[in-house]
Amino acid sequence: DKKDKKDKKDKKDKGKDDEDEGYKKKKTVALDEQSAIRYQVAVAPEHLRRPAGVEGDDRVPFKPDVWQKRLLDIVDSGHSCLCVAPTASGKTFIAYYVMEMCLRANDTEVVVYVAPSSALVDQVYHEIQARFTKRYTGDMHLTGIFNTSYREDHLKCQILVAEPECLEIMLTDPANSEWVKGIRHVIFDEVHSVGLQGGERWERLLLYQSAPFLGLSATLGDVESFRGWLERVEVQRKRELHFVNYAERHNDLATYLWTNRPALDQQIVAMHPLWAIYRRLTAERRFEFPSDFKLLPEHCVQLLDAMAELKAGGDKMMDLQPDTYFNRVPDPTYNISMRDARNWEQLIKACFCELDYLKQREVLELIIKPADAAARHTEEQLKQKSERVYLTETMLPLVKSLQAADMLPCIIFHMTRDNVTRFAKAMETQLK
Repeated sequence: DKKDKKDKKDKKDKGKDDEDEGYKKKKTVALDEQSAIRYQVAVAPEHLRRPAGVEGDDRVPFKPDVWQKRLLDIVDSGHSCLCVAPTASGKTFIAYYVMEMCLRANDTEVVVYVAPSSALVDQVYHEIQARFTKRYTGDMHLTGIFNTSYREDHLKCQILVAEPECLEIMLTDPANSEWVKGIRHVIFDEVHSVGLQGGERWERLLLYQSAPFLGLSATLGDVESFRGWLERVEVQRKRELHFVNYAERHNDLATYLWTNRPALDQQIVAMHPLWAIYRRLTAERRFEFPSDFKLLPEHCVQLLDAMAELKAGGDKMMDLQPDTYFNRVPDPTYNISMRDARNWEQLIKACFCELDYLKQREVLELIIKPADAAARHTEEQLKQKSERVYLTETMLPLVKSLQAADMLPCIIFHMTRDNVTRFAKAMETQLK
């Protein structure tokens, strides 16, 4: 008896200690009973097998995929490259490889990194400082910065991070002619900015500078036209333009809407991508998915569930149900790959496109109902106050919702720096 009481007391004291140290027992979540196959694609798609490099490469500290290895070879060949790959697919490493090769080669040549905004310039500048170190003799520095707010060591560094308009000033100044000759490589991040307002600056930079360049983008629109123009430019320089187009990402991006509704389960609402195409449906022509429109595995499950509930798609839809379709895969209870899921996605989209207009609308209305309700709630809020006031008031509740959902840390983006500062100060005041 004494021993039992002591054990109970020890457990109680341990629980109290854990609480005092900030540990909380995690809540268990009850899931609907489902097969292992359905669970993989509906609940845990982030754990599906992804393609990965199988051979090491001495040039980088990881096993590069085939397309990443090709990027390394292009850079080493001294030619230019246009690389189009999704965010989080693993393309940024090549920029750091270019910088490292320059730093190892000598103390004089320069790599220029062009970013479209002052905020991004600042971010990349500090990332480079954190990644590399090097000692110089004389008045030379590892990094320099030149944006519309300030400049520092821009003519006395090996890695310069600059906004387009600032680099244009440097390239067109006759006093900098010797500095321009020392440029080893130019990296154009977010090179799709050439098609946005102010894109003529990017065009001029691509023409003005004569060093090999690396153009990186996740969302390049008219790829073939832009690529053809760059190829003609590089032919004049007696260089080749290589094109690397990779469509997969290692970590998929899931989209959510947030509203300031009272219940937590109504605040963060998953936004199905089909919400974006609902208004594109017309009775006049058969709907086709845009070539770059992707559905994540969980979105495919939701689409199939809606079609099944509305009895749309017939035998073809039933044959695409996860437990039926993936039984053709070897060891499907634990071995489904992202490639398998992509092939499945294409067949599901084709099945949806075969439905008549009215059935398509019915299916979409069922799928987008939660996100539509969340969006309407936010629209009602914005009728009563300005966007800036609404965001300022709700930024802290948003962060608290993310904390409760275990979705922190996060990065909050906004189009204006003044408002970002306003949001931060408002949160500080509210927390106090």
